[in-house]
Amino acid sequence: MKIFKKSLLAMILFSSTLLFATGTTDTTGVTITTDDKTNNELVNSVDATDIVDLSASTTSGLHVCNFRIKSLPSPESGVLYMADGVTKVEVNQNLTRDETDGLKFDPKEGFVGNSSFTYTGIDVNENEGTLATVTLPIISENSDNNDTTGGDGGNGGSTSVITDDKVNPKMLNTLPAVDILNLSGKDANGVAVDNFIIKSLPDAQSGVLYMADATTAVTVNQNLTRDEADGLKFDPAEGYVGDAQFNYEAVDVNGNLGNAATVTIPVVSTLTPDNNGSAEDCVCEDYNESIPVLNNFGILLMMVITSLFGLFFARKEI
Repeated sequence: MKIFKKSLLAMILFSSTLLFATGTTDTTGVTITTDDKTNNELVNSVDATDIVDLSASTTSGLHVCNFRIKSLPSPESGVLYMADGVTKVEVNQNLTRDETDGLKFDPKEGFVGNSSFTYTGIDVNENEGTLATVTLPIISENSDNNDTTGGDGGNGGSTSVITDDKVNPKMLNTLPAVDILNLSGKDANGVAVDNFIIKSLPDAQSGVLYMADATTAVTVNQNLTRDEADGLKFDPAEGYVGDAQFNYEAVDVNGNLGNAATVTIPVVSTLTPDNNGSAEDCVCEDYNESIPVLNNFGILLMMVITSLFGLFFARKEI
């Protein structure tokens, strides 16, 4: 009986230590900010079309890798689909970052007005963020606001092309020219986006933007194919610390220009944990498979306490 009691006590102590070691989450003070989004105008006669990407950030130093759909667009306005354009999104569905980047919306023909849905960001410890709203403006095909035949063209007209803002992972200022995030854009009318125009360059003091060969410097108003844009590299100036930025516009196959978007490249002298929620650094790609991981301090503490416990009962037996 004594052996059983001792064994039971040892199991309880071991389990408690293990629980501490895995870093049980205390959500006090953790702030996850989920971003409100407004999509570009969608014509109510188009099929399921890509919408703006979801995003969130956290003050905890943990990455936001997943999102939860909290409410859906009203049925009379349209249907929210997964990337295949066939699978409907459901309320409280948990999506990876890649899955949310592929979301599509199929506006109901004849509907005019704002459709919307809500979502939250979720970090790797399953903390849930603030509630945010995605607004989807739906217009009629004959609407005066639906000018998609010349882009902004410098004349202030609206455009169906959406150029995406980008935040690159942090980059050491001692690195040579390295790849940056791919440029991207969408056309609300389902037309392919296959070119990009560089509208401004990073300040010379921050570094140089290069083509894929890391030798040819990019120039202002240079028109890049998608493959060329995917190969862009940035060479940070040694000693520079801060954000390097440049602007670009997406162009669809009909020559329509998108809005001017910004690429931000944080340049640092030393790398520290990032909290921008970038998918590249995420520990969990599947929210439902996210599990706690032992940290070094927890493992050491578990070993020490368990060893002391064993020594105590060994001495009692002697």
